[in-house]
Amino acid sequence: VQEKARTAAIDMHQSAQHADITAEHIVTQKEVVRAYELQFKIARRTLTDVLGAYTELASIEQEYVTARNDFRAAALEYLV
Repeated sequence: VQEKARTAAIDMHQSAQHADITAEHIVTQKEVVRAYELQFKIARRTLTDVLGAYTELASIEQEYVTARNDFRAAALEYLV
């Protein structure tokens, strides 16, 4: 039982760290998207580049949601 609780606590810590890092990555990627949109308006980027930046942002946001869900699952495991 103690081993299970320790493992869950470690999982919670790792998931929280992953979520924090991913949240920072989201902020950075949003800046990239904005920059690409501006560059697209002045014909320095293609629409494909802009869409690629949005795809990357969506992927990072999904990773963030997964990390938060992993944290919740670990917290539940810790409490049980």
